[in-house]
Amino acid sequence: MMKKKINWRNTIIPKGRFRHLAIFSYGLTAFLNIKTVLNEPRLLELSNALFTASCSWLVHLASLSDQVENEEVIQKIKQLPLISKANRQLSYIPEFIIENITDFLTFLGRFNVQLFESLSSVDEYVTLVLVFMGDASRLRNPHLRAALAEAFEAILPNKQHGGGRTLNSAFAEAIFTYHPLIEDLPRVLLDVFVSIELTGQAVAFEQKFNYRRPMYEILEYLWKFDKHREQVKKLASYAEEHIDDAEAPLFLRFINLLMNDANFLLDEALSHMARLKENQEAMDHGEWDSMPNQQRRELENTFRHTGQLARYTNIMGLKTLIILDMITRSIQSIFCQPAICERLALMLNYFLQHLVGPKRRNLKVRNLNEYQFEPQKLVAKVTDIYLNFSQYDEFCTAVCNDGMSYNEQLFPQAVEVLDRIGHPRERIDAFLKLSEHIQVFAAQQKENDAVYDDAPDEYLDPITSTLMSDPVMLPSSRQIIDRATIARHLLSDQTDPFNRNPLRMQDVIPQSELKETIEQWKASRRRQQS
Repeated sequence: MMKKKINWRNTIIPKGRFRHLAIFSYGLTAFLNIKTVLNEPRLLELSNALFTASCSWLVHLASLSDQVENEEVIQKIKQLPLISKANRQLSYIPEFIIENITDFLTFLGRFNVQLFESLSSVDEYVTLVLVFMGDASRLRNPHLRAALAEAFEAILPNKQHGGGRTLNSAFAEAIFTYHPLIEDLPRVLLDVFVSIELTGQAVAFEQKFNYRRPMYEILEYLWKFDKHREQVKKLASYAEEHIDDAEAPLFLRFINLLMNDANFLLDEALSHMARLKENQEAMDHGEWDSMPNQQRRELENTFRHTGQLARYTNIMGLKTLIILDMITRSIQSIFCQPAICERLALMLNYFLQHLVGPKRRNLKVRNLNEYQFEPQKLVAKVTDIYLNFSQYDEFCTAVCNDGMSYNEQLFPQAVEVLDRIGHPRERIDAFLKLSEHIQVFAAQQKENDAVYDDAPDEYLDPITSTLMSDPVMLPSSRQIIDRATIARHLLSDQTDPFNRNPLRMQDVIPQSELKETIEQWKASRRRQQS
């Protein structure tokens, strides 16, 4: 769609206090005029004909191998991903052709949802998204592939669109059920989610999460369908089987980034809320009144900006937790792998401590709704994620091993909050049972710490300072480190942490003799204690 800047040169703008109101009025008038023109039925009909034909043409080119110069007969794609080498003709096509298609779909989703329902078919648009969104060899620009996700979001039901209309759920259900290539949507979605992080370009954090937002919406909707959940489970099973591959599997990279996002967003949200409380207290005590006008205006602007950031990170942080809870209700095993389990437990402990422990007083600001801060929902969602792993001893051990945030009062404090907000009784009882279960592990851990507290330095991991269970040597720095520690590091940074040289998991060198020596030392210490 054409993006045109409003020309104010021939517009009479009054001076004085009504100037901003006049600019807003003229801008709104221009917006409504353009919206009216673009919604003209014949123009929409012609635009749809052009863009569906463009979709068919682009998909046809994508299906051709690099050896094929011309193929007049359009063959339907029967399976994704495409395994042939990308046809070089795609590199000659300007990006604005796909940009126009994504803009058209986004426009319809916002301002003319009824046209979607009147179309005989949207298969051409869906096929375009499925073919290009998850294929960097055919569409190299990751930002444009992310834009395809936003365009695809337009077909989701139960979302307020322009004019308060919502799409009929049967419309989207038919697409998510019967489109011939739709079963590949989970893989495509996770691929573009991961690719945004790995662009090699500086992406502002607001832009990155703006890209992720429609992906969360699509993922949440497709989770309602059994066949799509099964596809995600297959990706998770494959990732668990190939967790030590040189290139981390797609699902492993996805959940690593998902936890990174949750960690970053929630930490930022809590920091912004604490800063807002400090500012509100300073204003209440009159500390700003005695300041020069310029300094006070700067502080007020900073306060408003902090409020905007708090609102944004609160919304996105809660959404990320909702997605994490949704996934972990059905998929747990891979999260209990050493590279992931400790990170997940540390994250949950940290945020639960800030939400229900003494530090929660730092978050009590006026007008919580203005900043979309919902601590009760956050506590409920965090505790739900704990419960998703209540049957896994590895997770319980990781929770109590956290010496920074976990203590015996943490879960009882959470239960008090859950009681106050009227959380379902059966969920509270399950959480209390989990608390007791974790305390058993904590008691055992205390005994182990007492037994092994004089471990020689060469048995300790140089990063975590804990006793190694599976020591490996890094080939370039020659440092010895626990396998779980380096595996966790390599998920986010494929370099040796000691010298920044490139490193893959398959390159680490097992230290079998040292491992056996550590086991023998542990056995002797246990005999001495008994």
